[in-house]
Amino acid sequence: MGKKCIKAAAIMVALLIVPLAITMIFSGMPKSMKQEAKEALGNHGSKPTSYSMDEYIMMAMIANMDLSMNMETLKAQAVIVRTTIYEKLEESSEKALTLEKLGLETMTLDQLKKQVSIEEYTTAVSNLENAIYGTRGEILTYQGKPIKALFHYANTGKTRSYKEAYGKELPYLESVDSEKDVQAEVGITTKEYKKAELLGKLKKKYTITEVTEDNLVDALEIKEKEKTGYVHTVKVGKVEITGEAFAEIFGLNSTNFYLEEKEGGIRIVCRGKGSGLGFSQYGANRMAESGASYEELLRYYYRGAEICHIE
Repeated sequence: MGKKCIKAAAIMVALLIVPLAITMIFSGMPKSMKQEAKEALGNHGSKPTSYSMDEYIMMAMIANMDLSMNMETLKAQAVIVRTTIYEKLEESSEKALTLEKLGLETMTLDQLKKQVSIEEYTTAVSNLENAIYGTRGEILTYQGKPIKALFHYANTGKTRSYKEAYGKELPYLESVDSEKDVQAEVGITTKEYKKAELLGKLKKKYTITEVTEDNLVDALEIKEKEKTGYVHTVKVGKVEITGEAFAEIFGLNSTNFYLEEKEGGIRIVCRGKGSGLGFSQYGANRMAESGASYEELLRYYYRGAEICHIE
């Protein structure tokens, strides 16, 4: 693990020694912070809730992956979520981190219990505990700092380059082959809309006056996209919409989509699921099924990153 990992551990410990007022994450909030939180939530009749780091990792994993995946994939995801916590801690100037600031969806064990059978629940909890405890203290670093550990479910055969997506160089988020992803059940999904329906959805969010059903096909186009097919900009007449905003309006699995006319309407064909950046859960799981360890999975998708242990 070398000197870089030792240095990273020292930085992280220093951060954690600062009063543990990490709302919704770490237990033991100082009295003053508890009072402030109580006052802030007082009008809503709610009480602030805190979770241990392991509890948060578990809740994030429940909400963001298929819990029936291989144990090595689960372990890799545990390291990814833990890394996200430390990365947010380092970049934050505040003493408290909320669930919203951490940015990952979460689901509690009680919520999971209501959605699956008791057998599935028992197996899931056991596997989650093994994955979290089996990687306890491990995070991913690059040049001594926690990485931006982005992940997704499945891509279109290659992960995206962070530089191409956002214009900033992150060496550990370069495009890598992930060929098995195209075999995922969510590999290709389609949605069809009548012209009036599609235009109506767009007009609810944007002021689009010059586009009608008659000229929609000509007025609607993908203006900019990456080599891997992920859309940056969609143009509707004179209005430009980001790929993320367009995908959200139509509930698409990803921003990797194209448009085509079909039977007088518009069909949206979407490929992959998630951002396409970083760790591919589906691709990694196929590698794990062939014998790859969680360390190998992480090093494959985050090229140049190191797995460090925080003592």
